Amino acid sequence: MGKSHLVGLSHGAQVALAFCAQFPERVNRLVLCSLGARPSNHAQAIVKSWIDTLKKSGLEAMVRKALPMVFGEKYRAENKRILSMMVNAIVVRNRPDALIAHLEALPRYPSPLQLAKEITSPTLVISGADDPLVSKESAGELTEAVKGRHREVPGVGHTVPAEAPQTFNNLVLDFLLR
Repeated sequence: MGKSHLVGLSHGAQVALAFCAQFPERVNRLVLCSLGARPSNHAQAIVKSWIDTLKKSGLEAMVRKALPMVFGEKYRAENKRILSMMVNAIVVRNRPDALIAHLEALPRYPSPLQLAKEITSPTLVISGADDPLVSKESAGELTEAVKGRHREVPGVGHTVPAEAPQTFNNLVLDFLLR
C-alpha cells in the first residue's frame, strides 16, 4: 500500500496527527491546521462554555456563541449576510447529544505534543493569527515537536481554509509539491 498526504483542520488535525503517529509508513506528508501542542486554559474554558450552553440553551445558542471563536472578525464582517444560514446548516447537520459527547471527550484525547514526538513525516503546521483557540506559541511548540515548518496566516481565526482559502491552498500545495 502506498503513502498518502494527510491534511487535517482542528479536530481533524488531531485525528491526522494520531493516525500519522500510529501508522508512519502510510503518510508521506502531514499538514496540521489550527492545532497546537496543547489546549490552553483559555481554549478549555471556551469549550466548557460551549458544553454548558449546549446543555442549558441548545444547539443554536451554542453555535451562535461559537462563531466568534471559530471565525475571525474580518470573515464575520465580510459574511454577515450568510452567518444565519451557516448557523442553520450547522444545527441541521448536528445532534446536541453527539456534540456534547464529542466536546466532553476532548480532554481525554492523547496530547498533540506527545503524539508529535512519533512523527517522522515532513509536517506543515498552519495557524490563524487571530485564533483564540490556538496561540502562535502553541502552534510553534507543535511545529518544533514535529520538526516541521509553521506558517501563520494573518487576519484569520480558527478556520483558515474557510477564511483564507487561496492562501491555505497555496501553502498546502507548495508544501506537498516540494
